[in-house]
Amino acid sequence: MPRSAPARAVAYGALLVLVGACGFGAPDEAEPPPPSTPPAPSPPPAPVAMPEVPAERPTLTSEVTGVAATDPNVTIDRCEQTGWSYHACDTMFPVQGRAYVAWACRHGEPRFRSILCNRWGEYLRFGVGGPVERAQGLQLMQEQCDADDRVACASLAEALAFEDLPRARAARARGCDEDPSNAPVGLCRTLSELLGEGGWLRTATVTSAEGLEGVTAGGQCRVWVSGRETCHGRVECGRHTVYGRGSSSFPCEVQGAAVRGGEDMVTATDGDAAFRVDSGAGTLTVHDDASGPLGAFSVSARLDPPG
Repeated sequence: MPRSAPARAVAYGALLVLVGACGFGAPDEAEPPPPSTPPAPSPPPAPVAMPEVPAERPTLTSEVTGVAATDPNVTIDRCEQTGWSYHACDTMFPVQGRAYVAWACRHGEPRFRSILCNRWGEYLRFGVGGPVERAQGLQLMQEQCDADDRVACASLAEALAFEDLPRARAARARGCDEDPSNAPVGLCRTLSELLGEGGWLRTATVTSAEGLEGVTAGGQCRVWVSGRETCHGRVECGRHTVYGRGSSSFPCEVQGAAVRGGEDMVTATDGDAAFRVDSGAGTLTVHDDASGPLGAFSVSARLDPPG
């Protein structure tokens, strides 16, 4: 017996439901791809032996062991009272400063220990007042960060920004995001720019150099740049960090693999060396005056081909 029109419509609808349930008919919409996850930070390197620090408070002489400052307020007493944070203390009295901050980190007053341990780590990394001991400096900063020192975490992120981006971002998250109310706001703002898009890295061969021990024609430099219009950078030649000890920034133009930028002010003017890089011309220049932590120097280099 023929079905009525309403009955045929109901049956047809039921068939469509059945077909859909069996996976036939119109193709399913593509499933969205799984969310991408950032690369896991590399583990900290194997522990290294730290310098031994005698428990006896060091005797600090007023001998100028670096470069004499023009500021008459830079005295050994003021440097000690400020934990070597006063302007030009690490330039004029670097040997005394390294001995003092190491002692204060290991044996000084607990309430100041965090700040002075971070400063000791900086001196180890950059060779202030003694040999460069970069691995020891980074290890000290990692220890402070693991003890929930937000400043140490942010400083560690800055130190690693140009060589271990995943680990730097993890340190920045601990220093800036986990407890924003106790984070170093200015440094965290800089890190947001510095770690945003990765960086540009090239090696360069020195063509001429003056004033830096161990840096001569034919030697190697490494150049890192991060940013777009305002860039951050670092230059290491031999064992020296000649530019970018802190949050050094400069105007720049970045288009793909092409980078050009720099600034011409030396330490006496803006607190760091003058620096210029031009990937199109293949050139790199860095120089500073006598008031800088490395004294007066100049380095010119030719950028090596990428790869």
